[in-house]
Amino acid sequence: MKLSSIALVAGFCLVVGLPMAATAGPNSSADGTDADGIGQAFDNCLNQNNAGQVDTDHDGCGDFCDFDWNNDGVVKAGEINKALGQFLDPECGPGGSPPCPGPPYHCCECDFNHDGICKGGELTQIQKQFLLQPGPSGFDPSMCKSPQCGCINAP
Repeated sequence: MKLSSIALVAGFCLVVGLPMAATAGPNSSADGTDADGIGQAFDNCLNQNNAGQVDTDHDGCGDFCDFDWNNDGVVKAGEINKALGQFLDPECGPGGSPPCPGPPYHCCECDFNHDGICKGGELTQIQKQFLLQPGPSGFDPSMCKSPQCGCINAP
């Protein structure tokens, strides 16, 4: 099973033209300042410990440093107000009712640690990003869906 998985990944890399020597995943030797075990070039939040690397909107910036939910490049009052509306809302999160309003977002964007509810620490982190660009991500800028993500091509 393990060998077939390796062969499948290698075949995928060859088909899409990715170098097989570069692999995403934990790499403590190239870990940056956030101590999440992810090498800088593969870390979608360079300054936040986010070992899971969840990127709900698939723009290249991980949920732990991307509070620009409308992808306009800056965290503004709309995002802050949305987070305030989601604060401690038991209807948000996995299995929330009504169902989450449209892909690819989970019901509660404010719940960036994905534990099912937006709490004080998350709200504080979002407020700290007011009028700032999301990120930065260590990804090569050509890999980012949105130029607003702050991809910097980390070494």
